[in-house]
Amino acid sequence: MTITLSTSNMKMNNDWWNQVFTLLAQKASYFRVHCWNDEIDEISHAKKFGHILTTSWKHGVIIEGQISDSFIHSITSSYSATQRNGYNMMTPFFTIELDNIFSSSHYGTEVFIENVTADTIQDIDSILLSLNPPIELSKG
Repeated sequence: MTITLSTSNMKMNNDWWNQVFTLLAQKASYFRVHCWNDEIDEISHAKKFGHILTTSWKHGVIIEGQISDSFIHSITSSYSATQRNGYNMMTPFFTIELDNIFSSSHYGTEVFIENVTADTIQDIDSILLSLNPPIELSKG
């Protein structure tokens, strides 16, 4: 089952994103962060927790590393949602991936969750339904 969340029309608050990210990061082993080449601060931040992969992507870099409590804390505490370049940005990173269970693209406005248990889906559903207004999961 795949859960898809499109958040481009949401209020400028990333608490829900941080909660879902934390829940899934605690179940994952590694992360990958994708940044555009001109996102110098974001690349520097991600490199504190991982290393740059050699890829054929000419317009950006991918940083990979092991998930740690300090990585999770850094991601969820160092950024408040903002609007930049037409995006309601939940995160400063163009893409964050956790193992094969979580992908947050376009600065957190598109979230895909796969390969998780029914209990995890229920936990995510509880987080999203507690929002004002609540968000219902799109499951496919």
